Amino acid sequence: MPVLSLAGALESHFNSIAGRKKWRGDPREVVLAQGATQVATHPHYNPRGKKLSADQTRQLQAVIDGFDERQKPIHAAERKATIEALARAAAAGQFESIEARASALDPVGHNLQFERGLEEMKMLQERLTSRLGKCGVDWSFATAPSTEPDGVPRQSLVYILRANEPEVFRLRDEEAAIMREFQKAYREFFDRIP
Repeated sequence: MPVLSLAGALESHFNSIAGRKKWRGDPREVVLAQGATQVATHPHYNPRGKKLSADQTRQLQAVIDGFDERQKPIHAAERKATIEALARAAAAGQFESIEARASALDPVGHNLQFERGLEEMKMLQERLTSRLGKCGVDWSFATAPSTEPDGVPRQSLVYILRANEPEVFRLRDEEAAIMREFQKAYREFFDRIP
């Protein structure tokens, strides 16, 4: 087996995820919405805690199901496009890495290193934001662990750019628009209930 570079290891990591069921782009594998009971107890949608009759619960579930059917194919396509984009980004060297230095045998050291790692990752995201633009708008990322190619444990932030992966961001924008629409519909549903 050939020795992988870090870029090759990260590309392989995302390609292996792409083969998993929920990343293959099949809308039947997507589970999105909460049921009517969960939506009814959510303070953002039902701030006054209004109780639903059985008929109102069925009506709310029909609203939820309608949005689910619209969102599932978009969500499935976005997941597939994203994981494929992350593999391409890793292969192209679009990543930054942070090495892990604490021993797993030392719980205190491990916890301190974990906290330092979170802080380093936050600083890394801030540096990338200053360089690439707004996270979630101009670029996005995923993290991946690796010990390739030198056995050193590290966490890598792999980033994708809207300019390079417009389909990923188009699907995300479309999904966000549907989410805003259903959130508004849920609130309006409870507003209509006396």
